[in-house]
Amino acid sequence: MTAPLADLLAELRVDLYESSITDKRFFGAAFTRQDGGLALAMPPEQDSFERDCFARALLGRVLGVELAPLPEWCSMAELTLAN
Repeated sequence: MTAPLADLLAELRVDLYESSITDKRFFGAAFTRQDGGLALAMPPEQDSFERDCFARALLGRVLGVELAPLPEWCSMAELTLAN
C-alpha cells in the first residue's frame, strides 16, 4: 500500500472513475463490480493529496488492510446492495 497511487491501482487492477457527486462531504467510494474487480469513484474537484489519502483508506477497508485511522471528522460507511 506504499507504492505510488497509480502503480497501486494498476497492480490491484482497480478502475478509477470520476464521481458526479459534488458534495464537499463526499471523499469517494469503493465498490466491487459484478466481475469481482474493484473500482473507486472519486470527486472530480478533489486535490491530489486528498485523492491519494482517501483512495488508500477506501482500498484498505475493502481489502482488509489495517491502516492509520482517519481523522475524527471523517467516517466511512459500508453499504450492501441487494440483488
